[in-house]
Amino acid sequence: MVFRNGSTAAGANPLDVSMRIEMAPLQGLTGHVFREVYARHFVGVDHSYCPFVRLRAGQLLARDKRELAAGLVMGDGFTPQIIAASPAEASSLCGLLVESGHRRVNLNLGCPFPMETKRKKGAGLLPYPEEVEKLLETLCRFEPALKVSVKTRLGLEDDSEFSALVPIFNAFPLSAIIIHPRTAKQMYKGTVAWDVFGEQGRKLTSPVIANGDIATIEDAHRVREAFPWIAGLMIGRGLLRDPFLPAAIKGLDPPSSRRQVLGHFHDDLVEGYSEAGMSPGHIVDKMRGLWTYLVHNFPDAEKLTKRFKKVRDMDKYQELVGALFR
Repeated sequence: MVFRNGSTAAGANPLDVSMRIEMAPLQGLTGHVFREVYARHFVGVDHSYCPFVRLRAGQLLARDKRELAAGLVMGDGFTPQIIAASPAEASSLCGLLVESGHRRVNLNLGCPFPMETKRKKGAGLLPYPEEVEKLLETLCRFEPALKVSVKTRLGLEDDSEFSALVPIFNAFPLSAIIIHPRTAKQMYKGTVAWDVFGEQGRKLTSPVIANGDIATIEDAHRVREAFPWIAGLMIGRGLLRDPFLPAAIKGLDPPSSRRQVLGHFHDDLVEGYSEAGMSPGHIVDKMRGLWTYLVHNFPDAEKLTKRFKKVRDMDKYQELVGALFR
C-alpha cells in the first residue's frame, strides 16, 4: 500500500478469522436479493447494509420498504442506511425504522453522486459541520432504540474538510464510523488518502471501519497492519469482483471449484430476481451491472465485458453465461 507521502506499509501476516468484515451498500447492486443469495453461497461477511433508503413526498418508496422488511430477517447482521438533508427527514426515517422493528441506523455522509450532493445529502453535507451535528443530534435522540453509525468520505471537494467533523463525531455515542478515504469529487478514482485516514481516524473515539479499494487479500492485510486500531473492514467493489474475498481474507478454506460455486450463485441470483417480480429485461440489465465486476474471474475479461454490453435479451444472455460455466 502506497501512501501519499511515498511511504509504504510492510507485508502483513494473514488476518485471523475473527476480523470483522462488512459488505458495503452499493445502489443497484447489493439489494436484499443479492445479499440473501450471496449469504447462501459465500462466507466471511459479518454484517451488511442496504443501499440508502429515503423519503419521497414524505413516504418510503416501495423498493425501500422491501429492503427494510428483508433486512429484519437478517437480525443483528444487518443495518438500514438512510440518506437525509434535514433533521425532520432523518427523524421521520428513524421513526419508521423503530416502528418496523429495526435496532440500527447508518447515516450516509458518503454518497458522491451529484444528484444527491447538490441537495445537501450524502457527502454534500460534509462542508457543513453544523448541519451534520444537527442530523446526528436527531438520530441519537433515538438511542437506545437505535444504535447509530455513520458512513462518510473525507470531504466533498477536499479532504481537509474532515478535520472539522472529528470533534462533532466524537460528541456522539456512535457505534461505528466507516470511512472511505476519498472526497466525493474523486468519485471512485484517484488515490485513496490512507495518510489522512490514519491521521484523522486515530482521533476518533468511536470504532473506525476502513473502506475503499480493498480488492485483494494483500490490500486487506496492508490496511490492517498499517492501522491496527481499526475495528474492521468494509468491502464493496472488491467483493463484487471476487465474492470469495472475505473468506480468503480470514484464511478460510477455498472451495474445490470456484467456477462451480459462481455458477450456482449466478443461477440462484437470476432466479431470486425473477421471484422478486423483475421482468427478464430488467434482470439482464441488473446482471450486466454485476458482470462488470465478475468478468475478472474469467480469461479475456476485457473482451467478455464488451460482449456483455451488447446483450439485451434473456436468451442471448443465458447463451453467453452458459458458455462460461460449462
